Amino acid sequence: MKKLKRLLIVIIAIILIAFITTTILNYTSGKKLKTALQQIKDKGEPLTLAEMAPPMIPEEENAAIEFEIIDILFNKYDDLLRQIYSRKFKKLIESYCTDPADTALKDEVVTKLKVIQEECADIYKHIDKATALGKCRFPIDYWAEDYNAISLARLETVRSCVRLLRLKALYLAATGKPDEALQSIQQMFTLSSYLKGETMLVGLYVQFAINYHAVDALENTLVIATPSIDACRKLIPDLIKSRNTFFLKRAFMGERTLGIQLFDLLRVGKKRYDDVLASIRENYYLNRKRSRYDNFKSALRPAFIFTYNEIEYLEKMARSIQCADKPYFEAKEELQDINKDIQNVSKLRPLVRAFALTPSGAMQHEGSTQARLSSAEIALRLLVYREDNGEFPETLEELNEDIPLDPFTGKSFLYRRGGEGFVIYSVGENLVDDGGIFEKDDKGKRPDIGFTYRYTAN
Repeated sequence: MKKLKRLLIVIIAIILIAFITTTILNYTSGKKLKTALQQIKDKGEPLTLAEMAPPMIPEEENAAIEFEIIDILFNKYDDLLRQIYSRKFKKLIESYCTDPADTALKDEVVTKLKVIQEECADIYKHIDKATALGKCRFPIDYWAEDYNAISLARLETVRSCVRLLRLKALYLAATGKPDEALQSIQQMFTLSSYLKGETMLVGLYVQFAINYHAVDALENTLVIATPSIDACRKLIPDLIKSRNTFFLKRAFMGERTLGIQLFDLLRVGKKRYDDVLASIRENYYLNRKRSRYDNFKSALRPAFIFTYNEIEYLEKMARSIQCADKPYFEAKEELQDINKDIQNVSKLRPLVRAFALTPSGAMQHEGSTQARLSSAEIALRLLVYREDNGEFPETLEELNEDIPLDPFTGKSFLYRRGGEGFVIYSVGENLVDDGGIFEKDDKGKRPDIGFTYRYTAN
């Protein structure tokens, strides 16, 4: 009996020591976390996704209303859209853009594109309305039960509109209306600007894709037909605006706010990742009030484990967010340090590895997209120069304009004349002049990134 009592006393003592230790560690780690969160707040940076929501726009001025209608119409033309996205159709378009002089190929492409224009006339009408409004604020409710579906559907709708506009630009160029084709490309850039209110990296990657589509459409238009110089001049401001509206820093801050909320939910007992996400969708973080029972449970739970993970997570994300403000050529070495830092995180901090984001991939994509947009801008300026001077300049310096620099080097873009045209390019991620080779390698990366106009290597 005495042994049993002693055992009971030992067990109670262990529990009491564990409770006191846990409480102390929870308190001290919580105090450090509070300080870290306050430092973020003092910088004027958001702690919740709700703080990142853009200002409201009156319904009559909001293009999002038109996208709701477009989304419904896309369901109506599902079979046609599936045909547009098929590999066979894409190869046909690529073949025509490579050899626009092939009459038989041109007739086949124009016939197919004409059907698309006629079948999707209603969609194009609402796209025109959406781009004419110039403002867009999508319903941002990150706590809705089906948030993920809503978010991805919204982005996919915008991207599908861009694909249709690209086909419209190709059709107009092929039928001798290149100026109108450039107007469709302007609309693509407008749709890209509508995504600047997004708060997650997925929205940024869609914006990158839209800008690539728009520059591809411009390159194809200039191969097929010759737009007026006035139309080229009008498009230059859109290219400048597009390369200045990326929201990499905002996207990383959005990802961080999600991480903060995930950690908070883990501390109060949500064990599985899916349960954490489900709780977020149920408005848990913003609306649920903590009861005394919840506080008692938190005291018994070793929340400090999650808290110390979160403190280190915030440190890593702070470096990534700070780095996102710099051009790629300035941030490259720091990016490598951040990547190594996150990879070398202690195994005792598994959640840091799981939640912390390395900015290198996103910044490389941003640099590639900026290089594409900048080279397209310079190409249009070269066309304007030829109109004024009778021929293309020998060097870019002869443009006498404030032209953008290569985002990967901080130096001038490379420029070569050849045949009836030219090629402008960035050396890309590998920082090597590969002679203006844009075809993707085995890893899906382009050796150089740029823009060609009727160029033939000498």
